[in-house]
Amino acid sequence: MWCRLGRGVFLVVVVTACATVPVAVESVTLDPLVLHSDSEGKVRAVEARGLFKEGQTAYTAGRYAESVEKFVLVAKLFPSTSYVGHAHFNAGLGLLKLERWEDAISHFQTARGQLTKHRDRSDACIHLAAAYEATKQWAKTVEVLTQALVFGQLLPVDVVETHARLGDALYRQGKLADAEDALKKALEGYRDHIHIPALHQNRHVARAQYLIGEIYQRLFGSIQFRLPVAAMKRDLTDKSHFFLKSQSAFMRCIRLRHSYWAVAAGFQLGKLYEDFYDHMMASEVPSDMSKDDQGIYFDELKRYIKPLVVKAIDVYERNIGMSDRLGEDGEWAKKTQERLERMRTILRTEFKEIEGRP
Repeated sequence: MWCRLGRGVFLVVVVTACATVPVAVESVTLDPLVLHSDSEGKVRAVEARGLFKEGQTAYTAGRYAESVEKFVLVAKLFPSTSYVGHAHFNAGLGLLKLERWEDAISHFQTARGQLTKHRDRSDACIHLAAAYEATKQWAKTVEVLTQALVFGQLLPVDVVETHARLGDALYRQGKLADAEDALKKALEGYRDHIHIPALHQNRHVARAQYLIGEIYQRLFGSIQFRLPVAAMKRDLTDKSHFFLKSQSAFMRCIRLRHSYWAVAAGFQLGKLYEDFYDHMMASEVPSDMSKDDQGIYFDELKRYIKPLVVKAIDVYERNIGMSDRLGEDGEWAKKTQERLERMRTILRTEFKEIEGRP
């Protein structure tokens, strides 16, 4: 329970020996003060600033549950003060640390509406997006990140990261053209502010470059070789175009030297060659072709595409070496090892029969 004492005015007076009327020298407006009863029934006078600082201290010390409790109390007891919007924002930060996503969403939404400065509202949107990302609410992520960019007054690093996250959310919705546009803006911002240390080996920048590669990889994978022959020629041209675009993007990602995304890009680079081989081997053949002719056809095809297998092995081996140097032995290193073994087996078995033939 609590009882509001209200906003007070402290009167400083000076009384002289000959004066009969107090003379007001100065008045100081104080923060609202309430009497608050805690869960143990203890009553104490609570002032907004002091309670807010207690929340800040708890958050800095890693006592996130306690900090949330303090900030929620500030918002509850002092709803008409300038503290309320910031209290909701800080409560949201603590809730993000506690992975209480829905509660964090509620507080950041309230903060966004109550904060008055554009920079503060942008920050609320950016952190609200983090909760939406955690709950895979991609449409809402796009909405609030777009709002953050509209509110503006963001630092260059925040602009780059916001564009990168926006592109990621659009990509996850399958909006590849819009995603590519946002991701390219992130990378342009990175190049424009490359002197800022916070952008060096930045995970959002690296993922943005990685996703550019994945966009073209998806387009590359969407093209299958189908008869007639004229169509297959067009497919090969288009597929090769997307292959080179994806290859270039993944190589750029590796050069950004973010250990996790560099190894991920190295894996995808090898998989481009592997997939090209698989797609060529799965291409259609005329239905009237005899089994003997099919055998000859595939022998010739294997000679033509063997360099894809050799290159895939080389890239996978290099990626294993890079993952060892970077100490990055996670999922991408394991996937690389698995695909490397497959391609070695293919090279050893599928090409054995044509070795030595004229």
